[in-house]
Amino acid sequence: MNEERKTLTFSAVQRVKVSEKILLISKGCDFGSTYKNLSCETCNAALGRQYITTSQSLDNARAKFCFNEKAVRSYEVGRLEDATQANPKFDVLERLRFRQSQMMQIMLQFDARLKLLEAKKLDN
Repeated sequence: MNEERKTLTFSAVQRVKVSEKILLISKGCDFGSTYKNLSCETCNAALGRQYITTSQSLDNARAKFCFNEKAVRSYEVGRLEDATQANPKFDVLERLRFRQSQMMQIMLQFDARLKLLEAKKLDN
């Protein structure tokens, strides 16, 4: 979570479209950075940015998926109701792959956080 930009950053996401157009930020804490807009693949709602170039202070956000805090909705892990309603032809195998991917993303986030905590503990 970046408090200043009010974003949540993820290494991997699903059902998100990345725009082709590259935009330049002309003011704020990420001044001079370039990015592409992120939107929901199903409903086209604006979700956030994927930074292409950043200042050194934002290196950890480059090429990741930065969601605006207000664009993120809570959901129960493993629930697929929205996706299956949008595409009723989702078969069982596709549901299992989707759930497996969700769990992998969560595990990767936990792993990254644990490594960060361990590194901080070693520095002290």
